[in-house]
Parts: sequence; structure tokens; C-alpha cells
Amino acid sequence: MKLHIGSRKHHDGWTTLDITPGPDVDFTGNCKDLSQFADGSIETIYASHVLEHAPYHFEMLKALKEWFRVVKQGGTVMISVPDLETLCHLFIHPQITPKDRHHIMRIIFGAQVDPHDFHYAGLD
Repeated sequence: MKLHIGSRKHHDGWTTLDITPGPDVDFTGNCKDLSQFADGSIETIYASHVLEHAPYHFEMLKALKEWFRVVKQGGTVMISVPDLETLCHLFIHPQITPKDRHHIMRIIFGAQVDPHDFHYAGLD
């Protein structure tokens, strides 16, 4: 199985897991609790813009441990996060518009449109 964590859209060959149920979400759950999957049962994990939603003191490490628990030995874990260094450079650029600065702020801190859309960590 290839598991796409944090996806609400179907992609051929991938199984989706998201914290919010939806028509294209195969499994509903939190990224730090993959107890619905057996140890070493997943070939590939792809998590795009998920890890920054986990508080970095304990929950981020818990999520990573879960991901590595379920991935097969020799499997792949692919993680993509907003690049905080790049976003900071963009935010302070002298030619940026207030509208663009607001957009970058939402990328850094999450759009905050629901209880799950907050960022707790800045990574690169």
C-alpha cells in the first residue's frame, strides 16, 4: 500500500488518510496515530504539508515514530513542509505587497479556517 497522509483527493495507486472525512478519504485519523495499520504494512508514505501541524515538542516525534513503524523495511517516507527560511525571506522582501505578505503569513501559521489548520512548527 502507498499511503498519502493529509490528502482529501484520490490519486491512482494511493490510499488516502486525513483527519477530516471526505468522499475521497479512504481512512480518517490523526497522522500521529496510525494504529489502524499494522507494523511494516505500508510500502510508501507521502506526507505533504502535514508535519507542521504537529506540535514539535512531543507530537511531531510521535507522528514520525508512527510513520516509521508502519512503513516496510526498505520502504520510503517522503515528507514535504513549507520552507520557513524561504517564506521569511519572501515576507521581508521590500517589494512585496500587503496582500502577498498576508498570503505568506497564512502559509507560515496555517490558514486557520478550521481547528486542524494551524501550524505549530516552522521547518525547512
